[in-house]
Amino acid sequence: MKKSVFFSLFAPLFIWACSITPDITSSLFIQNISLIDGTDRGVQRDMDLLIKDGLIQAVGRNLFVPQGIKFFDGTGKFAVPGLIDVHVHLDAPVVSQLSNQERAEIIAYNPKAFLYNGVTTVLNLGSPEDWIWRIRETQRMGGMIGPRVYAVGESFSPRKGWGYGEGSQDVDSAREKALHYVKQKTDGFKIVLEDGLGRSGTFREMSEEMLDGIVEVAREFEVPLYVHAINIEEYRRAIAIKPRAIVHGLEDPISAEDPILQGIISGSTIIVP
Repeated sequence: MKKSVFFSLFAPLFIWACSITPDITSSLFIQNISLIDGTDRGVQRDMDLLIKDGLIQAVGRNLFVPQGIKFFDGTGKFAVPGLIDVHVHLDAPVVSQLSNQERAEIIAYNPKAFLYNGVTTVLNLGSPEDWIWRIRETQRMGGMIGPRVYAVGESFSPRKGWGYGEGSQDVDSAREKALHYVKQKTDGFKIVLEDGLGRSGTFREMSEEMLDGIVEVAREFEVPLYVHAINIEEYRRAIAIKPRAIVHGLEDPISAEDPILQGIISGSTIIVP
């Protein structure tokens, strides 16, 4: 069975990845590379990889080199399974002291930067919807050098709620937005539950009625839920709807007997830092 190329090829400082990533969808033969395949077999030395049209065709030692294929000497380098980053914002550079031009250049370069550092899949948890749907489609159609993009559009937040200002103004508009995202084939809904970062309490908190409306659409169309939560009260509220993941770690200490832990386990909920 053919396997998609989910390998990132890099040496220390990722020099190897930077040198070959643009050709990852072409055909090439890599010889004498150290392979880490994600199983319990450990590092497999002096391995050969044959890749045709972006798919791994053969892995082994002393493989036959097809005539005319691009060749790379992998001595001293590694092939590993592609890394997955499940909390990114492709439109949001971390550095804030940027000119508009610098910001635009960083955003345009972001997809390549992830790929060059070995990240082959990302989940974008909140960006302007028209922009991120376009980025996702461009990547999937092969029009962009970058990781595979999964995206949730913009977060769900009440009017004057934390993170997204106007957000969804009421229960009806939240449901309308959810149904619109279903038509866009969203990869999830991101819900901002809290009233501010930690215990700041400076924004409007999402009502139970609005939350129930969003969750109802998610259940009907089998859309994964990603909940933005930080403190212990928010975690309890998040666990009650059994999300795919809670985004951000818990800032409050809890005991080993706290029912939050059992709720996370029973709901198969992932905690995303």
